[in-house]
Amino acid sequence: MNKDLGTESKIGIICATARELAPYLSVMQIRKTDECAMHSFHNGTIKDICTTAVYSGCGKINASIMAQLLIDRYMEPIHPDALCIDMETAAVAHACYLNGVPFIAVRSISDNDKEAGQEAINRNYDKAVQQSYQFVSEMLEGIR
Repeated sequence: MNKDLGTESKIGIICATARELAPYLSVMQIRKTDECAMHSFHNGTIKDICTTAVYSGCGKINASIMAQLLIDRYMEPIHPDALCIDMETAAVAHACYLNGVPFIAVRSISDNDKEAGQEAINRNYDKAVQQSYQFVSEMLEGIR
């Protein structure tokens, strides 16, 4: 547990890329940034809620490593039920489950069966990031 902050995070945010993390950092009152495993863990508050945020890089291995580090260093364990539908989210959910940490996944989809491929992802990525951030922001407002 990160004793320097004086309190555990209630919310942990893991994004796949720095671009996805940027909207959260822009509103976070950052108290401290810790470096661990070549990643920056930003600690502070969003909407007066203790939060730690990190970007993992793409892939389920990176996601699960960052989830485990986030849990070990910043989260207060409880016993949740977790559901997810993709491999990266499953990796994070499993790490949370094993550590008794509550978990919710918010995923944005930037391509689909009608509009697929890298061009669709590039065209829709920023909108997907913003919609995901907006949803989480409203959710945090509701649990404050």
